[in-house]
Amino acid sequence: MWLASHDNCFAEVLVVPTGLIVLVRLGETGASISGYFAGKDIDMTQATDVRELDAAIHAFGEAWARGDTGALAAMFSQSYTHNDASGEHLKRDAWLAYAAKRAGRETRITFRNVETRIFGDLAVVTGFNDMSGGGVLNAEDNRDLSIAFTQVWRRENGLWLREAFQATPVLDAKYE
Repeated sequence: MWLASHDNCFAEVLVVPTGLIVLVRLGETGASISGYFAGKDIDMTQATDVRELDAAIHAFGEAWARGDTGALAAMFSQSYTHNDASGEHLKRDAWLAYAAKRAGRETRITFRNVETRIFGDLAVVTGFNDMSGGGVLNAEDNRDLSIAFTQVWRRENGLWLREAFQATPVLDAKYE
């Protein structure tokens, strides 16, 4: 077990003998379990991969919330594709143009029920984002939004880059 610090948050990484890595994020608003990787024969290198990927995922979400396109451009691939909550399909440059319009907004983003699966230099991440604070969909929007997401990340030159994103709005309707 070790404790790592990133942007006033602390992530405690606990590796248990069953092959489960649990990341507990301790931040200004309290503690939450933000992700895990289940597998066999996990070593400390894989635990480090999970910790580094978790930090990249959260940094990306926070940069999106504040419209920081400089930070975002360094965190995703040249071939990036994004399917947003409204169903629009955007490639890298179009998505960056959208993100630039977010500058100055007060949107907050949280992650929950995040599951991370790493396959060498590729990772699939699923979970939920809860967005609040206004400006989620556009500058005048005051509604909160929750989405289920799937993200694909690729490690290149030692850095995790987001390759693809799919968002699905969470509705109150349930299948029966």
